[in-house]
Amino acid sequence: MRPEGAWLRAALAAAGLALAAGCATTPRGGVDDGLRRAAAQLETEVQRWVRDRGVARKDGKSVHAMDLAPLLLYAAQRGDRELYLKVHAGVQPLILTGQSGTYTAGFVLWRRLPGLAPEISGATEALWMARALTAGAAAFDRPADRAQALRVLDGYARHAFELQGIWLVRKYYAFAGSTFASLGALPSYHADFLDELERAGAQGDWRGLAERSYAAIERTRNLSGLLDPVIQPEVGAGFPEMGLETYAPNDVTPLEDACLGAEGVARGRPRIGHGVLDFVLDRDHRRRGDKLWAYYDARSGAPVGDNSLSGTGYACLARLAVALGRRDALAALLPPLREEMQRLGEVPQLSEAFLYSAGPMLLAAHAVGALASPRPAP
Repeated sequence: MRPEGAWLRAALAAAGLALAAGCATTPRGGVDDGLRRAAAQLETEVQRWVRDRGVARKDGKSVHAMDLAPLLLYAAQRGDRELYLKVHAGVQPLILTGQSGTYTAGFVLWRRLPGLAPEISGATEALWMARALTAGAAAFDRPADRAQALRVLDGYARHAFELQGIWLVRKYYAFAGSTFASLGALPSYHADFLDELERAGAQGDWRGLAERSYAAIERTRNLSGLLDPVIQPEVGAGFPEMGLETYAPNDVTPLEDACLGAEGVARGRPRIGHGVLDFVLDRDHRRRGDKLWAYYDARSGAPVGDNSLSGTGYACLARLAVALGRRDALAALLPPLREEMQRLGEVPQLSEAFLYSAGPMLLAAHAVGALASPRPAP
């Protein structure tokens, strides 16, 4: 197979694409009309927002990587070239790939504000951006995007670090002081993506991180069936071999973070994702109306606080269920996902960060087969 063929295969696998996305794993009876309408409305509102407002937040000024990278990935998966190109132009100021030869080349900023110097680069932002650019390169035959994705991954690799035998990807780099955070977070790992690229023969400083990422996520599994949200070798340094380098602050685990960690290893370590989905299907972990909480006790699995799971959390769980072929989980997750999409699509102007929520939800809608063929922007 030609190199570009290997890249296409890797990009499709890493981005979760399939010729009939989600069709084989949707609940019996298919996606209902309500979900289709909610997904179509949200898609229309996203196209209108980008056309009329660009890619900034409601304030009209700030541009955030995690508003745009999932949306860029969605546009690639959907084959929506017009949306992809608009968002692609919007993300360029966030990517420091132009600084060739400098330490921060390939870093992805968490946000840009007019007149403000770079503040923070994020490992999560870099991974999502690399996934989106890789998928876009394959979908639209854009080799420059493929090259940029590899430069971003080399920047991501500089967020990796080993301390006293414990390897982690540090969450962010602060430009003021030129320092990295001392901890890692679950969304900053996506071993399946890195593994697919390695198998396709892609080269870069990031090679070898897939295997270590799988091991890192494995270590975060806790008694509840979810995942500890923090990896911090310094915490466990005084207690060697006690496994204290991963923990949940005050024993609180965010369900969405646990899902994102599991989603990144769904192919290579599926039992982690199955454990998360089994957790959410347990009726003791749901409130009345079958809604989920945002936070749970890392030991007992009991809900903590009264915050409901966000729409992006439901979107992650739906994507995870598709990846693992869990019809039972999808049947429980699609109704609340539909409600969240309806709420966001009906009044996007009320959201301070509309695109931040819309991108992950549209990725989920695409994964479960709730969207028709791409249509022209309104």
